[in-house]
Amino acid sequence: WNLIPRNVCDAVSPLKEVNKKMVLWTPEQVVKFLDTARPNRYYAAFYLLLVTGLRRGEVLGLKWSDLKENRLYIQRSFVQTFKGTAWSTPKTERGNRYVTLPEDALRVLEQHRKLTESERLVFGDTWEDPDLIFPSEIGTPVAPTFFQGVWKRLQVKAGVPRARLHDMRHLHVSLLIKKGFDPRTVADRVGHTDPAFTLRKYSHMFEEHRQVAAINLAELLGSPTPPHEQN
Repeated sequence: WNLIPRNVCDAVSPLKEVNKKMVLWTPEQVVKFLDTARPNRYYAAFYLLLVTGLRRGEVLGLKWSDLKENRLYIQRSFVQTFKGTAWSTPKTERGNRYVTLPEDALRVLEQHRKLTESERLVFGDTWEDPDLIFPSEIGTPVAPTFFQGVWKRLQVKAGVPRARLHDMRHLHVSLLIKKGFDPRTVADRVGHTDPAFTLRKYSHMFEEHRQVAAINLAELLGSPTPPHEQN
């Protein structure tokens, strides 16, 4: 509106963004952690993090009504704020999505449902929300900081490299890329707004596929002999 003669922000030196180093477990370390976490009541939550790449708040905000056959609809998050905990909706349109669950994840969730049902029967009417997939021991939402603490203790017990919960999201994405999934499919699954962001963020991983794509023409055509050798 030209009410201010100059933009005072131009005089500010912006802080350099420091990318936090990802800690990506090996398959052996993943198995080791899950074996250690198996007796824990939040085992299914950690399993789901690894198999879907969901964010921490998205996992803690899940309800059984969000599960339709093998589709898990992401409609809310339970997050930590400066004032405490709060329910939140996805920040972007892409964040409001569904992920398709494989058979192993469905079996883990079914076992978890039986566990929480038995706990709910003990507490009866004092159980706060029977629809929560990952409630506390009294049926209330689980504080993200508490969940983070359980995660850290299990890592120490399992003897695996210390990783952030968000690193499991990176691990899931990296495994999808290694399996040959394209940026659009990966972005859709993890809720990235733009596939171009996924491509930039994980460009070094997609680079490996550029190398693999260098195959000869006979293989591309499915021909038993190279075209120049055919009569």
